[in-house]
Amino acid sequence: MNKVLTLKINKTDSLSFITDIHSKEMDLFNTPFSAYLEVKNKLTKIHKLLVGQEFYDCIGSLQQAIEGKRRIVNKLGNNIDLGLLWNEHTQKIIQAEESGKPVKNWHWEGDFLVLFFNHADGENSCVTFLYNDDNGNIIFEVSLEYPWFFIENDPDISYENWLSQYKTFYKTIISKDVAMKWIEQMAMFRDKLDANMTCCKNK
Repeated sequence: MNKVLTLKINKTDSLSFITDIHSKEMDLFNTPFSAYLEVKNKLTKIHKLLVGQEFYDCIGSLQQAIEGKRRIVNKLGNNIDLGLLWNEHTQKIIQAEESGKPVKNWHWEGDFLVLFFNHADGENSCVTFLYNDDNGNIIFEVSLEYPWFFIENDPDISYENWLSQYKTFYKTIISKDVAMKWIEQMAMFRDKLDANMTCCKNK
């Protein structure tokens, strides 16, 4: 594995992007990256289908958070657990599909707060949120996700039984200075990938 970008959260934790592709062969559109949360040297995969172009979206989300534009909408309620609400929403979709009456719109009011997914990846099935709390702080939060999404076989455990295992396993405040540093690092890495594309085109 090639760790190509590390974004420090604090003294012990970081967000790392890893690929199996050699650095000289990476480009903006075709190189797959996985995102890992690293907490005290323990790696947990939180996103498995990232390409370089997606750093544009990540940068946009961070900029919104810096500007306080990623607040939880009132429709979702107060003192909520975003991860739990996300799981409940997806279960409604599944139940509707199974009943033969699929919902017309999969939209959830908290969709815009989602930063990463790691669907149906065993114990690492999770969803990552980036949002502003009531005080305007930038919150980086990772919650377990019921491993149902786009898999061929039913999970080994029912949703009802799985709920007892559910938890938000990482939640922290990211300072605006850290968020700005992330933007800077992501932009530099994205531009490097873009330059590799230009280089290839000129050959």
